[in-house]
Amino acid sequence: LHGPIDRREYLYTLPWSLTRQPVAVVPFGRSSEGLPIGVQIVARPWRDHVALVAAIALEQAAGGPWPMATELSAAGGAGA
Repeated sequence: LHGPIDRREYLYTLPWSLTRQPVAVVPFGRSSEGLPIGVQIVARPWRDHVALVAAIALEQAAGGPWPMATELSAAGGAGA
């Protein structure tokens, strides 16, 4: 990947991974206080496609892929 993995990066998805349930996390904008909002989707074992379809639908509802990354680029932050 891009360097060492910090356990905080997968803290919320690890329980699902350990039980072999597919999980997806989708950024979904920001709260009125500016905090990032994310949606975590968990499907039954061997139903990866269900999690992916739901994640794609939420991503499109949020205005496209990674809206927070777009906000960072527009502000001159990471990835700009």
